[in-house]
Amino acid sequence: MVETGGRDTRERIIEAAGEVFARKGFRRATVRDICARAGVNVAMIKYHFGGKAGLYTAVLEHFRSVAGRRSRQIIDRAEREGPEARLKAFIRAQLEKLTGSGRPAWFDRLMSREVMDPTRALDAIVETGVRPSAERLVGVVQELLGRDDREPDLLYCCLSIVGQCLHHHYAKNVIARLYPGLAYGPGELDRLAEHITDFSLAGLAAHRKRHDAIEEYAAL
Repeated sequence: MVETGGRDTRERIIEAAGEVFARKGFRRATVRDICARAGVNVAMIKYHFGGKAGLYTAVLEHFRSVAGRRSRQIIDRAEREGPEARLKAFIRAQLEKLTGSGRPAWFDRLMSREVMDPTRALDAIVETGVRPSAERLVGVVQELLGRDDREPDLLYCCLSIVGQCLHHHYAKNVIARLYPGLAYGPGELDRLAEHITDFSLAGLAAHRKRHDAIEEYAAL
């Protein structure tokens, strides 16, 4: 009979698996490695997760969800505000990743591995974690541009906004060496969110002006 161990065992396996997956990647990591680190029988993986693939998805989803709580709170507080305020909240929530709040140090390495060498788990992450946030941003940008379409140029605007935030996240070690005076504490992140918001709003305003001029010319 398999000793299930309950919730504590499941969480211990997830934490141990995250470290092993981050170090070795999904394909090279073994169930035996994970169980040895967690101090459990290999049968526990099948019992709690159905196998290595199920465990891997559970690890990504667990720590993504934990790390995203603070970001969701920031966005929810601006839900009834105007599009400018909702854009700023979205950007500030994206920058919250820089604090490392709610996730272990190895999580960024694990996510980088998954993005560069994706497994089927990435589909689940995109659908449950990324797409809702992306759709929220599309709605805000549509409102700011006065449009309801999803033409590539509108989606490029959304990706440009996200790209500014991601650059500070993934290039923070390079930025620290280039500009040692820059920091990413809570106060600095508020200031950075203000900058990216202003920069993005100016870009969207210019884009809208150009798009409207093209539409007017086409109507002649």
